[in-house]
Amino acid sequence: MLVVFGAAVVGVLVEAFAPRSSRRAAHLVLTLGSLAAAFILTIVVAGMHSLYAAGSPGHVAAEGAVAVDRPTLFIQGTIVILALVSVLLIADTSNSPFAAMAAAPPAARRNARDWPPGACTPRSSR
Repeated sequence: MLVVFGAAVVGVLVEAFAPRSSRRAAHLVLTLGSLAAAFILTIVVAGMHSLYAAGSPGHVAAEGAVAVDRPTLFIQGTIVILALVSVLLIADTSNSPFAAMAAAPPAARRNARDWPPGACTPRSSR
């Protein structure tokens, strides 16, 4: 959790200070790197023998706010893998109609050819 949060903070700094031409690549490297690091750390925590010593079911951290047990680690790992796949899908720039953008308004000018005539008329000409 902390790795991804730290990467989000660094991502805000990249957005603020990096030149426009290098932002996309910097964000992609930062995101994929932080998600890979989070998955590796999840595996490391799951493999710790001291966490489950003497038949203990897990560990409670952050004064009871976070439970670290096998199901929790499995769900965290699954979420990180799904996040990696999502980032790769959204970062795809190959004119794929599946996920060209994370969000696109339906009345965007670039989609006007897909709508019936008059459906996407700009507001100024109505």
